[in-house]
Amino acid sequence: MFLGYSMGQQKNMSAETANKVDGEIRRIVEHAYDRAKETLTNYRSELETLAKALLEYETLDGDEIPLVLKGEKLQRGDSDNDGTAARKKGKSGSVPTAGGVDLGAPEPRSV
Repeated sequence: MFLGYSMGQQKNMSAETANKVDGEIRRIVEHAYDRAKETLTNYRSELETLAKALLEYETLDGDEIPLVLKGEKLQRGDSDNDGTAARKKGKSGSVPTAGGVDLGAPEPRSV
């Protein structure tokens, strides 16, 4: 049961309601799983192409991904496979970016 009687909390809904909630959560999770599996299956070739490029280059930016998917060889500086050319341009190879926006380092989480 997902939510009906979770983590030792006291009962706050009827068994019938908890079963309905669990059924709906199960339906949502199974639908998401099926969509993810279908997407990965349908785009397996592209996934493998990107995985090979990441093994070769270690990082790809948003402009490079379409080029890799077209089968083009990336034109990078002499030592860019280790990220040095990206750092020279002000980008950090180890910090993820989205659309050219630096996401920065993650905030530490308290446990």
